[in-house]
Amino acid sequence: MQRDNSEQKVPQTICGILLAAGQSQRFGNADKLLQLLSNGLPLITQAVRTMLTALDSVMVVVPPEYDELAKVLKDETVHITINPAAIAGMGNSLACGVAATTEAHGWIICLADMPWIQPTTISMIMTALNNGNSLVAPRFHNLRGHPVGFGREYLETLLNLQGDVGARTVLKQHKEKLHYLDVNDPGILLDVDTPTDLMRPKTFIA
Repeated sequence: MQRDNSEQKVPQTICGILLAAGQSQRFGNADKLLQLLSNGLPLITQAVRTMLTALDSVMVVVPPEYDELAKVLKDETVHITINPAAIAGMGNSLACGVAATTEAHGWIICLADMPWIQPTTISMIMTALNNGNSLVAPRFHNLRGHPVGFGREYLETLLNLQGDVGARTVLKQHKEKLHYLDVNDPGILLDVDTPTDLMRPKTFIA
């Protein structure tokens, strides 16, 4: 685990940003990112390892109170940046992650509570970005899911995101540029909202 700071330089590449600074209000009192999945891994660990299977550089955006997350991530080869205004919402955290990786050529934005996305889907999004597509999203049975890829031309747009809308507004405003990837990956639609969601039977990359 590497803590981000002003002297750290993230390689010029497609950078994965994992948004892990949410409030998880629908889950209850426990931190859902620390809960165990059916394969025995904490949710946050599974999400990180899936990204690392496909990407060389991953930045995890965490809230100010992240001591427990840090313990879980200490052996994972990821960068960490703290969003002091995490309570402001997902858009704010996304902007924080991009601000910490401004030298990247593009970004793949993942949500930490979606641990069942297949690494091949992330690799396909990275390839599409490298092939000149500036806005990329996966689609399963005609339903758009996560993660979403952004080319460098969206740097300023992402840096200016606020509130809790995430990247939805960007996709709507630039829908003519959105390149869809049809994937055989239901994980792009599945997140964890309640404790019962944790036990969905899936095949994992450990």
